[in-house]
Amino acid sequence: MDIKEIIKKRRMELGLTLLDIAKIVGVSEATVSRWESGHIENMRRDKIALLAKALQISPSSIMGWDDDTSLDKLIQKIDKEPSHEAILIGHGGDGGQNVHKLTQEQYEKVVKIIDLLGDSK
Repeated sequence: MDIKEIIKKRRMELGLTLLDIAKIVGVSEATVSRWESGHIENMRRDKIALLAKALQISPSSIMGWDDDTSLDKLIQKIDKEPSHEAILIGHGGDGGQNVHKLTQEQYEKVVKIIDLLGDSK
């Protein structure tokens, strides 16, 4: 899926307007429209980060680098149930999923990483 399709599809899933996204990202409504139409292909990193926040997905998902939302799922689980019982889901080389229960120490590291990512936005 192209970046333009990812942006539009996710915006529609969330029920957001072009103006809603524009306000969150700090650009014009026309700019968001041009992202969705593919007329603007190169986005600034800071805008990608803000757009990801607005669309509630990872920046790598916007860029089409992965269709995996494992990090998003982990963040949602941590937000709902802050516990070291959270799980980290990843894809194995064979295309299957590997599920790992986090230790308390691993959980704390993941939370720190997420906090650092949030600060960079």
